[in-house]
Amino acid sequence: MPELSDALHARIVDLTRKGDELAAETKYAEALGEYLTAWDILPEPKEQWEAATWILAAIGDANFLSHDFEAGRDNLSAAMRYRTG
Repeated sequence: MPELSDALHARIVDLTRKGDELAAETKYAEALGEYLTAWDILPEPKEQWEAATWILAAIGDANFLSHDFEAGRDNLSAAMRYRTG
């Protein structure tokens, strides 16, 4: 499995950490924005990156916590199909 550049990996980690902090404050819409930005900067094809799994899981969690259950189901289901190693 290919690896992300250090700079891109660090940016994705920063975005998802910020999303996690916002989610912990129950600011789910704002957290989702951070997670979606991380998703958007992940290069195509997204399924080749390990980060895709945990970004999608975070997106799905934020969906569920903001009561968007259909999107949560879809994103968590997609995360299960992505590679993890």
